[in-house]
Amino acid sequence: MLDQFQEKFINYFAKTALAQDFYWAGGTALAEHYLHHRLSQDLDFFTDKNINYEQLIKLVSDFGRQNQISDINRERIFDRRIFLMKKDAKLLKLEFAKYDFPLLNPLQIEPKTKLKITSLDDLAAGKLMSLIDRNEPKDVVDIYYLLQRGKYTLEKIIKLIKQKFGLGLDKLTVLREITRSSTNLDAIKPLLLLAEDEQALEIKNIKNYFVELSNDYLKQKIEL
Repeated sequence: MLDQFQEKFINYFAKTALAQDFYWAGGTALAEHYLHHRLSQDLDFFTDKNINYEQLIKLVSDFGRQNQISDINRERIFDRRIFLMKKDAKLLKLEFAKYDFPLLNPLQIEPKTKLKITSLDDLAAGKLMSLIDRNEPKDVVDIYYLLQRGKYTLEKIIKLIKQKFGLGLDKLTVLREITRSSTNLDAIKPLLLLAEDEQALEIKNIKNYFVELSNDYLKQKIEL
C-alpha cells in the first residue's frame, strides 16, 4: 500500500519519458502489486541501460519544486543513484540502479500507472538474495508471504536464484540466514497491514513457521 508521498511520485514518474527506460522492482513493488501485505518506504527502479545521472537529478528536482519539497539529499553508490526526500516528517527514498542480471520472465505492466514492473519470479529471487546479503527482518516477512501463496517453496526460489544470478545455494544455508534475519522481526509489526492486535500474532506465526521448516529439514537430514 503506497502512502500519499509515494503515490505522488509514482504518478509523476509514470508520465515522464525517463520512465520508459526503467522498471519498478524491490519490496514496494512486491507489496503494492502482488502481496498487499505490508508498508514499504523505498521505491526502487532498475534499468539495463547506462544511467544519465543529470537526467535523474532534474527529474527529482522538478518533482520537488512541484510539491514544495526543498529537503532533498542524494548519493551515488557504484551504479545506484539514491535520493532521500523529506516533507512534513514523511520520508521518501528513491533508488535508481543499473541492473545487469537477466529477467526470468517478461516485465509486467502495472495497471494503474502503466509502469513496467518486475515479474513475481524475479522479485522472489531478488528478495531471497537480498535477505542473504543484508539479513533484514522485512525480507523474512516478504519470503514468508511468498511461501504462503502456495506457488513457491524455498527449493523453487533457490532454483530461481540459480537461473537469475548463477549462484548455487543449499537449503540449510538459506534457513540459517532466515534465522539470523529473524532476530529483530518484532520491528516489522507496524508495517504489517493488519489490525494492531493481529500484528503480534502474525509475527509469532512467521517465527514459528520458519522454526518448523528448519526442524523438519534437519529431521529429514538425520533420518537419511
